[in-house]
This record gives sequence, C-alpha cells and structure tokens, in this order.
Amino acid sequence: MPREAEKIDFEIIHHLPNQLGECPVWDDRENLLYWVDIKARQILRHDPSSEKTDSVDVPGRPGMLALCEDGGLVIAQERGLQRFSFEEGLQEFLVQVEPKDNEKVRINDSKVDRGGRLWLSSMADPSIPGEKHGNLFCWDGTSPVLKIAGPLGVGNGMAFAEDGETFWYADTHARTVWKCRMNPENGSLVEKEVFAEYFSEAGRPDGACIDAEGFYWVAVVDGWRLDRFSPDGRLDRSLAVPFQKPSCPGFGGENLSQLYVTSISQGSSTPLEPDQPDAGKLIALEPGCQGVKEPRMKQWNSMI
Repeated sequence: MPREAEKIDFEIIHHLPNQLGECPVWDDRENLLYWVDIKARQILRHDPSSEKTDSVDVPGRPGMLALCEDGGLVIAQERGLQRFSFEEGLQEFLVQVEPKDNEKVRINDSKVDRGGRLWLSSMADPSIPGEKHGNLFCWDGTSPVLKIAGPLGVGNGMAFAEDGETFWYADTHARTVWKCRMNPENGSLVEKEVFAEYFSEAGRPDGACIDAEGFYWVAVVDGWRLDRFSPDGRLDRSLAVPFQKPSCPGFGGENLSQLYVTSISQGSSTPLEPDQPDAGKLIALEPGCQGVKEPRMKQWNSMI
C-alpha cells in the first residue's frame, strides 16, 4: 500500500490526459510552462494568464526539453537533440546522444546545471525491469557528449543544488536516488552516495526538482505521491496526488510558488489501476514553499 501522504488542494491545469507527460519547465522570462507528452510525440505550452494550452506534434519521441539562454528550447528526438520553437517548429539538429541506429533506447530525462551544461539520461523503451540499457550523459554544448554513468535501467530524478556542485539522479528500476558532488569546472562526478531507496513500499523514484530551501522533490511513480527530502536525505514530507503515476514535479507560476506535476495514463512498465479520472493530467499544487529558476543552456555548436 502507498505511504500515507498529506492531502492538499490541487488545480487541474490541463484537462486532456497525456499518455506520458514529463519534464515540466517554467520559463520565467515569458511566464509560460512547457512540458512534453513522450508517447503522443507532443511539445506543450501553457499560459496561466490566458489559461490557454498549445501543443505541437514532433516526429520523434521527445523525452525531455530544456530552456536556452538565447530563447527557444532544446528537445530530444529519440536519441538526439534538436532546437525547437513554437513559432518555427523543429530547427537545427544539435548532437547525437545515443547511437542513431540503437532503436531500443531513447532519451528520457534532463536538467541544465548551474554552469549551463545539459545533463541527460536514457532508457530502453519499452523498458524491462531488471535490464539496463540506459546511461547518464553531460553535454557542454561545444564538445562531444560525455558519458557520466551507466548502465542504468531508467535514468531519472535529476536536480542540481544552487551551490553548483551538488547533483541528484535516480534509476527508477533500481528504486534508488543518488546524491553526488561534481566538479563544476568539467561536470565530472567526484563523490556519489545513496540518498534514498524505495524497496520497502509501493512506488519508485521518477522525475525531480529542488526548492529554494535546497530540498529535493521527487515524483513517486506507482506511489500516488510526491516526496520531499532534506539535503541530508531525511524524508521531510509526502504530498498526495490524484493519480497513481506522477512523473515529474517542477516549480513555476508567480514567485515560483506553484508546483506543477505531470502524470502518466498509458505506456508504463506497470499496469494502471482502474478508476483514475485524473490519470495523465497536469496539476498544480501550492506546497507552501518556493522553487528556484531553472538554468538555461548557455551555448552549443551543431555536432552533426
């Protein structure tokens, strides 16, 4: 049974269920929320001022998106990265992350670190518990993509502290979150330790973010909740969500006080329980704390 979690009010932001909603990112310049529906192959954008949501179809599965310093987005297209804007659609191809011909895998999760580098994870799709086909990568925008860790079952849960050195990532199938210290000069991992494990109860770690107090928020897929951990790994709080499969939290809105949460309605490695009218929807909570601005990717050269 899922852990008993605190129930607070929530608002449904996008009523049309996503198949596999992921990667909510708040653009603090434009006051817009972006996210992806991986299985439906869509990039979505919500404007809270008008309550309007737009979507654009893309040819490949967009496992992640990230903001760019000069505007627009970097998005995944299967195993590579491409520039994207809602006005112009797909633009230049940037870099190949996983081999182009390895159709077993796709890019899955991402975060930009405080130095403007893009971190990415990959996974097999469909994923098979017990098998490891994914990896963790870092790209500074100008050099070849650097493999940081692997193999992983489902790379997930990335977040960066404001100190520029503390970094978290997870393997959903391994039910583990690690806390690392990285070299801010080149992105290499200096230290790594187990931060949280999900072996004794329902739920596994999925997407993540941090708040302004330096606490780590993680979506507990199959656990009907979000967990908040202190920087030293103490479970501080659990918040209930109205779906079995929350996939990723992200702060946004005025003063970064809203916590947006994407979810899954199909296409997961575990079955969906019945009677979930809100499965796949995007919601917003007000947890009583603020987030931090998402860093933007600072530079890139096309690596074709």
